[in-house]
Amino acid sequence: MSAETWRRGTRVAALSVAAALSVMLQIGPARAAVGIFFYYTHPGRVPWELANPQDHQCYTVGDADGYTQNHTDRYALLYMGSECRGQIWHTLYPHTAADLLKFKSVRFVPHESQLLGQRSAVPLDTAGKSHTLSTALPREPNP
Repeated sequence: MSAETWRRGTRVAALSVAAALSVMLQIGPARAAVGIFFYYTHPGRVPWELANPQDHQCYTVGDADGYTQNHTDRYALLYMGSECRGQIWHTLYPHTAADLLKFKSVRFVPHESQLLGQRSAVPLDTAGKSHTLSTALPREPNP
């Protein structure tokens, strides 16, 4: 084996290791939101909460309806379908709340670049209380 062939092989191996490390660092270990996500289900307006939900995991919540608070440091993507199927119907930004929301599942994402929905929530005030909205984004009808 010539010295040139050996150097090429060493460079290729080094680049392969660097690429693998780069991918591993980008993916990283599973992370969780810090905080609590509050919602209500019907019938009976039963209160529920998700504490420190995992990033990108889908949480099917049943028939959530009404006042919803995102006290986490993640974006909450709300879906009309269970198991996060279909389009995102509403997005609650970190530390926001909204009223009159109906959804069946939620997924938490850490970065704004991963949002597909639209912002339609208001920030929580400094005392931890939330403001409400009089309207929510309308659901687009299916043809």
